[in-house]
Amino acid sequence: MKYPPSILLLLVALSAAGLLPARASGQIRLETVIEMEVETVNGAGQKETYRIPVDRAAPGSRLIYSIHYKNESPEPAANAVITTPLPANILYQEGSAQGGDARISFSVDGGRTYHPPAQLFITDPSGRRFPAQPKDYTHIRWTFDTPLAPGATGIVSYRAILK
Repeated sequence: MKYPPSILLLLVALSAAGLLPARASGQIRLETVIEMEVETVNGAGQKETYRIPVDRAAPGSRLIYSIHYKNESPEPAANAVITTPLPANILYQEGSAQGGDARISFSVDGGRTYHPPAQLFITDPSGRRFPAQPKDYTHIRWTFDTPLAPGATGIVSYRAILK
């Protein structure tokens, strides 16, 4: 299921940042999917968990945002980066970001800078610095240290709670 970029996903303009020239021609394809986990009990009395797509959710719903990517280029994609803003109506669940071989970093300043959580700080109006909390995160970034092979596919994801 595809969702409008204005709601879910904003890919960093990799070519503008000089990180992935191949992106300029649209050779890395992204698709964002939002799901919820549902638990049921099967006929044998065993608990089963599965995911269902979400197009509407109530406040307090626990969501899983998955970004599926594919290198559609015949060339390896070196220095690939996926960046997504966190929608204002969600609360990122600490430690939930996943992404295979990618390094995961966060921004608390609207996407200007990215760091691991332990290196993120916010400054209050009086100038005091405090460690940032997940509620302060504005963006997530996945940085791939190894090139994405031609045709390579994968998924990066995070969990959130709808405010």
